[in-house]
Amino acid sequence: MKLKILEMSQKSESHYIYVIKSVSILGKQIINKEYRRFAL
Repeated sequence: MKLKILEMSQKSESHYIYVIKSVSILGKQIINKEYRRFAL
């Protein structure tokens, strides 16, 4: 039982990191677009 919980927590942790990475990449793309629009 403990092993199963540990396995699940590791999976959710890696999923969480994946979500954070994809969100930060999206955020950077949006910021770059806005910056270019204001810079020009």
